[in-house]
Amino acid sequence: MKDSVRKQIEAQLEVSRKRLGAAKLLFKNEMPEDAINRIYYALLYAAKSMLNVLGYDAKIHSGVLSEFGLRLVKEKLVLYSEKTRLKAC
Repeated sequence: MKDSVRKQIEAQLEVSRKRLGAAKLLFKNEMPEDAINRIYYALLYAAKSMLNVLGYDAKIHSGVLSEFGLRLVKEKLVLYSEKTRLKAC
């Protein structure tokens, strides 16, 4: 793996950790809607870093979701259950 890719992955994971920390603070301060927003971004950056580990890169949200499904869920690299799937509103 190239050093530049490794640094990109580390940076994305750091952003993910910060978003999760912000979500915890928001939830403690009774701001659940804002906490959910931060959790979404924490997961987005974590998913993007997982794709980068496998050599894929997605630039937009829909691309991350699509590639994650194709490269990780479909290939059974992550667990997935219809019972736990979030339904789109």
